[in-house]
Amino acid sequence: MGEKNPRVIGFLDTIFWRKVIDNIKSTTPEALDMFVDDYVIGARYSAVKLSSGKVGIAYSYVMEEKCTPSARDFARIWNFIPLLSSDCIAERTLGQAAFNAIGQYYLGKTDCGKKELVDRIFGSLSRNDIVVFIGALKKIPNLYESEGYKVYILDRWQSGRYILPDFYAYKVLPKAKVVYITGAAFSRPDVDLILNLSKNAEYRIEIGPSLSLPPKYLASTGLTHLETSIILDHEKVFHEIKLGRGYHDIRGSLIHISCKVI
Repeated sequence: MGEKNPRVIGFLDTIFWRKVIDNIKSTTPEALDMFVDDYVIGARYSAVKLSSGKVGIAYSYVMEEKCTPSARDFARIWNFIPLLSSDCIAERTLGQAAFNAIGQYYLGKTDCGKKELVDRIFGSLSRNDIVVFIGALKKIPNLYESEGYKVYILDRWQSGRYILPDFYAYKVLPKAKVVYITGAAFSRPDVDLILNLSKNAEYRIEIGPSLSLPPKYLASTGLTHLETSIILDHEKVFHEIKLGRGYHDIRGSLIHISCKVI
């Protein structure tokens, strides 16, 4: 899987992650040499802890997919690069969590605000504009719906009045002005398709703690904004994930931030 030469990234199966790794190599190449202290694939989230104590997390898909990750000895961040193209989704999310860990290291040094983008976006929308969510979020879709905008939620597993199967992406994403993509989607092998179908949208926003990379790592990936979290209590979050707990159990240890990518 390329582990003998992990700095060569042409084998990665998504353009998104090739660009991210390229951006890391060009801006903070030393980040790939960061040492890893521990990692866990939990029931709801995966987590990677660096020797510095910083922790990165990502939604693990363990409840949906039944593939079995291989036990490995990961010494440094660059050991996780091949996982980003694994055929096992749990391994892919572990790779994403590793890069979120170095993202946590640099996010605190980034000029990001604590206010969500919603109010700013409202000022630029017309009544006929379409807002699409990749992933079954609740709070923010309701805000757009209450203001009278057309909202589509695409999700693979859930269903409901406003939730469509994700294969409707071909129909609704090219028409959208605003697209929110949950961080969990970035470990999927179809993330390039999602970003390509969304290219006409004025706002292409990652949302959620499963992708916590600084804007300089996301340059030229197709995203315009980042709505993610900085972890305040890294040790507590890692412990909770080892116990199989989810977002509602760890959110007290997170702080929301908004960043512009381009």
